[in-house]
Amino acid sequence: MADLSGLRVAVTGAGRGIGRSIVLRLASAGAHLAATHLALAIGTYGFNLFLPLIIKQINPAYSATNIGFTAAVPYICAALSLMVTAQLSKRARERKYLVAVPLALGAVGLAAVIALRHHPGPAVVALAVTGIGAFAWLPAFWALTTDSLSRTHAAVGVAAINSIGNLGGFFGPYIVGKETDGDTVTAGLLVPVVSLAVSVVLILLWRSPARQPGSETGPAPVADAPATAR
Repeated sequence: MADLSGLRVAVTGAGRGIGRSIVLRLASAGAHLAATHLALAIGTYGFNLFLPLIIKQINPAYSATNIGFTAAVPYICAALSLMVTAQLSKRARERKYLVAVPLALGAVGLAAVIALRHHPGPAVVALAVTGIGAFAWLPAFWALTTDSLSRTHAAVGVAAINSIGNLGGFFGPYIVGKETDGDTVTAGLLVPVVSLAVSVVLILLWRSPARQPGSETGPAPVADAPATAR
């Protein structure tokens, strides 16, 4: 299908046949990003909301004060990484890699937290890596999203992708809590690990309609009108 970025598209006969195929193709761009956002939200919310319990499990001797200070470490690292990825996103031609790499770090870091839960020092380092992965994808993901939508539909598209993704704010913590047996939360953390890994695969499979091979970002150029036959 030709690049229709920045253009309004009206499809007739969308109920079946070729018209239906065209509508599904146009909708798949937003659906792909919405599914990616849902998967990564399940992973990141599942980690964020259970962070104090994770730290308490890593070292049961920690007081509430120690847990609070330790919980700040992943977020400090995340704040620094956000500034880095925001600057890199301005220069990157393929922003999806700036989304995929942090998400992969988050999955690896969270898996390391599970494996190192009986070793407080290394586990806190793994938490810091997970914190980077849980937030550093944000600038590149939303820049990629707005670049991939036409100006006419950007607001609605971003709202729809964000709304679907935010369902992960319910499913992530719910699944982690459901799988937690009271003595350990690590069994529930396997779900966010898998979810983050799925989001990495999804974003790597993404091809922005605004950036086809050999073209620049932005609306497709308007072809010259054919000469009138004499």
